[in-house]
Amino acid sequence: MQKYNIRKKEAGFSLLEMMIAVAIIVIVAASLVPLMTFVNQSGHSNQNRMMANNLAASIMEEIRAMDYEAIGTIGGNPSGTLPQLQSVNYNGADYEVETLISWGAAKGKNTEINPVAYLNARVIVRGLNTFTGISEELAELHTVITRDGEEPLIENGHLRAQVLDSEEQPIGDPSVNVEITTPISQHLMTDYNGTAIFGILGEGNYSVRAKVEEGLFASPKEIVTDGWIERNNIEVENNTISDVKFYMDKNSKACQLEIKLIDAETKNVILERGKVSLYVELDNEAYTVYHEKEFTSASFAGGCLPASFSGSLWPEGTYNIVISDIPEYKDYNLLVEQSAFITDESDLWNGEFDSPGTTLTVTIPMKIIYFYEENSKDDFEDNTEMEDLIATDFDTLELDSSSDIVDRESITNLASSSESGNKGPENLFDGDKKQNSSWDTGVSPNTHQPQWIGCKFERNIAITGIEVYLSHNENNPGANPNHKPKDFYIRVSSDGVNWEEIYTGTFPVDKYSYLININPPKTCIYFELWITSEYESNQQGIRIYEIEIFTESHRFDSGKRLSKPISLAQHDSSKNLSIEWDVFLPERTTFEVWTIVTNGTNPIPEEGFIKVENGDLVLDIGYLENLENKYLWILQKFTTEDVSVSPVLNWLRLKEKEPGE
Repeated sequence: MQKYNIRKKEAGFSLLEMMIAVAIIVIVAASLVPLMTFVNQSGHSNQNRMMANNLAASIMEEIRAMDYEAIGTIGGNPSGTLPQLQSVNYNGADYEVETLISWGAAKGKNTEINPVAYLNARVIVRGLNTFTGISEELAELHTVITRDGEEPLIENGHLRAQVLDSEEQPIGDPSVNVEITTPISQHLMTDYNGTAIFGILGEGNYSVRAKVEEGLFASPKEIVTDGWIERNNIEVENNTISDVKFYMDKNSKACQLEIKLIDAETKNVILERGKVSLYVELDNEAYTVYHEKEFTSASFAGGCLPASFSGSLWPEGTYNIVISDIPEYKDYNLLVEQSAFITDESDLWNGEFDSPGTTLTVTIPMKIIYFYEENSKDDFEDNTEMEDLIATDFDTLELDSSSDIVDRESITNLASSSESGNKGPENLFDGDKKQNSSWDTGVSPNTHQPQWIGCKFERNIAITGIEVYLSHNENNPGANPNHKPKDFYIRVSSDGVNWEEIYTGTFPVDKYSYLININPPKTCIYFELWITSEYESNQQGIRIYEIEIFTESHRFDSGKRLSKPISLAQHDSSKNLSIEWDVFLPERTTFEVWTIVTNGTNPIPEEGFIKVENGDLVLDIGYLENLENKYLWILQKFTTEDVSVSPVLNWLRLKEKEPGE
């Protein structure tokens, strides 16, 4: 008989399978931790609210057990011994308890309203939220307590304060703190009807105030001082109810206003300084929201004065916007102009918000105040026939001058912070702009900053410009940024001790040379160029190939400028036209303005001009005259007795004025 050895196969877990199983268990357990935490916090929260309810019920039972006449709060009305606010430790937990006792009004036997017919008792318990750790209301109980027996005859007076919103509806939430400050001191919180009744008061005049609580904002009717609205001299008489109303609303119903200013002709956005006033008419009475609130270019956001500038606005009423003191623009009054629009120029704004919580962007077209103005370099160059006058880089006009390169023989005392080999500062003034003739520091200013070169002139000179040659290759100056200076400044001195910084700038990396204009010219005897950084040095040092310094060689002692003819067709002939200007006049210089009005523009007038003084009316323009094809010419004359200085015209303009203005 054949025998077989049979082995029973044994099953088990490999190490890998066990590791996977453990990982799954860990993942599942980790996912259960937040759930368990939530369940635990929920349990604590429910327990906390239950204890808060128990605490509120306990305090309410104590109130119910008191004599009716004794029920009241410290400093409240009715007055009593109950604290309005207290901290309580209940079953090991800390709570804040607010107890509010107030009068309730009802019809009496004679159908007249009795404002102290019964008592309202409200207990609010606050504590920490288990999830957020922030204090919140956990429980609130309210009850009505009536008097036992017949109601006594009360001859005293009463004061009823009510908080109303923009729709004349009472605000019940949030409760508002209302206080009597004179002749007695009492305070209450408004009830669900936004009402606080101060009952059984002696005759006299009372001061009452209401706090603008968080989440509320006051009507423009109200004057808010330190967060309170106050009413004074409220008369209380026996057997009467004196009503006091306070107007505020919830922030969610506040309207927002963004103000955009544009040029009426060009439609360009205006971002200048100025003032804005905002008024509102409510119930046929005008109220000031704010008056001449100043703004600058920094006040704008997205091209508008943002909603935060005007703040929360009352949803009701008709608003008026007044814009003033924007340079070169006429003052604007919305009610007068009626040209502000919301979406386009056909959608005019009537000053009202359609509904509470509305945000509007109102565009206001501003009209230029001047009929004509010239103050820019471009205008000058485009609109003149002139001799010996130029427009400067500072948008002014001045007498022309000519400049020459300072004689290299007159430049002495050459020095520098460092040099490499034979590449010293003397190479900067040799007239050679080639590669082998340069100043090279031999070190990197990133390691040794700053680097500088300096010189002295044989006599005082008036520097009008400096040209620095940054490359030896005129056709490809930006090929190699190595050795190139970057940030720099220039300073000068008349004595070598007292220095004045006259220019700060950045050299371009891709230019053959860089010209620096000094206007007005600067007189000195010492000159220094300081370099504070460089382009991609690779520790190879700074290199400059040549410096040319320019000085005045001649300055004209007189000049004139004739503007292009100004059409008067658009001028309102019912108004006067005055001419004004602003000019800087150094000693022994003069500036004059002459005008003439012609029919047409040909020929160019050479005589017949009338000299005018600053602010004078333009002559030869009759009242209500037909000004078609009429043109005004303005001739400006400059003189100087000292060729080192010149008069400088900052601006000149024509201004329309009302007769008699």
